[in-house]
Formats: sequence, structure tokens, C-alpha cells
Amino acid sequence: MKKKVLIIFVILIIFLILAIACICNKDLFLNKENESNKIQNDTKYENVESNFSENLEENQTVENNDDKYLEKSSKYNNDDLVGFIKIDGTNINEPVFKGKDNDYYLTHNGYKEYDKLGAIYLDYRFSFENSKKKIIFGHNFVNANTPFKTLEKYYDKDFYENHKYIYLENDKVNQKYEIFSVYVETSNWDYMQEPSNNKDTWYEELKKMKDNSLYDTNVDVNENDEILILQTCSTLQKYQKYQDKYLLIVAKKID
Repeated sequence: MKKKVLIIFVILIIFLILAIACICNKDLFLNKENESNKIQNDTKYENVESNFSENLEENQTVENNDDKYLEKSSKYNNDDLVGFIKIDGTNINEPVFKGKDNDYYLTHNGYKEYDKLGAIYLDYRFSFENSKKKIIFGHNFVNANTPFKTLEKYYDKDFYENHKYIYLENDKVNQKYEIFSVYVETSNWDYMQEPSNNKDTWYEELKKMKDNSLYDTNVDVNENDEILILQTCSTLQKYQKYQDKYLLIVAKKID
């Protein structure tokens, strides 16, 4: 009889130990699951917070750029202002205007005052933001210090190598162009035409301008390129026999 009681007692002890072990394992599993859920929630929160910070930073950058543009443009109080042109390392950091024709800003400054030095202005046929071709004009005189006088430094290839990018900006766009051709035109005004919609014809026009360059810039062109042409008068002695002699700085959009 005592032996049976002892066996029953041992069996009860074993069941009790197993029951306690099961409860402990369940608690351990629940703790691990809770920890896993916490980590996942923390990660999700960190990702949301990171994305929010990145978006906030991006929006602040755009707003800061807009504020800078508005600050620069507000002093002119001129609806003809379409943006700014800049070439790093030079004195060219100027407003660009666009009139109803290509004559007005030859003799008027950005305040619409008569000025024989004129202003920097965009060909009235083209859009500052999205034209396939843009032509920007500016005066250059022997005895006057105009912004586009600097362009004559591009006769020197070393100067080109250190100043090969042109930037256009307004409150809608920031565009970067790489110069691929520098030359003086004295008789062929085809570059003044509006761009062809035929890709082959457009490529031939670009190739012709590249081939006219005073030196090889090692910049390739193709039929999908959008271009910017800066035009000013050439004062180089070798071209003085020509009635019309325009220095052309031709660049393609890269950004």
C-alpha cells in the first residue's frame, strides 16, 4: 500500500514539473513575440520618421531656392524677367529678360530704362524653361565692361576647361549646360532658325556647330540634345573686316 502511494506521489510531482515547464515556455514565447513586435514597430516608426525628415529637407531646399530667386528678382519689378544665367568663376551671374521682340533689350536695361549697354535677354521665340533651343543675347563693346565681354575669354581653351558649364535658373527650373562649341560666325545665320522636329536634320545642325568650334571640346552631341546658344559681338582683330561677327558659345543640356 505504501508503495502504491509513493508511486502516485512521484507521478504527481512529474506532472507538476511538466506543467510548470509548459507555463514558463509559453511566457518566454510571448515575451519574445512582444519583443519582436516592438522591434518591428520601432523600425517602422524610424522609417516613417526618416522619410518625413527627408521630405521635409527636400521641401525646405525647394522653398529656400524659391526664396533666393524671389529675393534676386524682386528688385527689378519687371514682368519680362524670366530667370538668371550664371557661369561659375566669372562675373556672369545676371538676370535674363524676354521682350516682345529681339530689339527692345538691345537698348534698355532690366529696369526698362534706355541704356545703350542693353540687357541680357532671351530670344522672344523661345521658352526659358523648356525650349529645345534657347538663344541668349548680350552686348560686348571694346570700351565698355558688359557681362558678356567675359565670353571672349573662351577663345582660350584653358579658360574653357575651367568654365565649361552654364547654369540657368528661375523659380521653376535649375538647368545645367555643358559647352561643346565655341566659334565666331560671320555669314551663316542658320543657327538663328527655330529647331527642326526632324531628328536627322536637328542632329546635322548640332554636328555643324560642333565642327565649327575653334577647338575640340571632346563633348559629343546627339539628336536628343537640347541646346543653349550665347551670342555676343566679337572684338577679335582677325574678324574686324566683317560687318557682322558674332561669338557663339554653344552648350547642351545635361541636367
